[in-house]
Amino acid sequence: MNPWAKIFASIRVFYVVPLIKGVSLLKQKSSLLVKIVHLLLLYILFAHVSACFLIYMAFNEKDFNDTFLRRIPAPEYSFINTPRESFDISFETVYIHALYWVYSTISKTGATDITVINPHEKLFAIAEMIFGGLLYIYIFGNVISIAEDLTPKVKNLLGKNKKIVMNMLKYLK
Repeated sequence: MNPWAKIFASIRVFYVVPLIKGVSLLKQKSSLLVKIVHLLLLYILFAHVSACFLIYMAFNEKDFNDTFLRRIPAPEYSFINTPRESFDISFETVYIHALYWVYSTISKTGATDITVINPHEKLFAIAEMIFGGLLYIYIFGNVISIAEDLTPKVKNLLGKNKKIVMNMLKYLK
């Protein structure tokens, strides 16, 4: 199969966007679980699109040895920086390694054996770090909002059942 066809086949964003819109409509009902699922889907979508874009940039280079593809260790068992003669890695392996790189980059661990090589990939890595940081700000802000929404409900529950809660605490001591 043509690598371009594989890239466009792997970008299933058009299937995920309606799902996110549907979750957004449910989110208006203020369900905490729906808000958490929405944030999780947003995080997964961001990582998927970033991984596909990294693969797209790598396949646009003339020589794959000048891209992150050279650093993919499987199925090559020799030193990973050794240039390869041919590109004999399955597309699924490339996608998994690209997704692994994206998650390690946006999670700020950076502990990955896959690194970017050329200037285009390095600029993308910088943008990924910036947007990954902004994504975490958005996610943590929403988690705090969820906690604030939950706090009055917990206080109300404790107020109504204070005697039961106090007995449970006494029993646990």
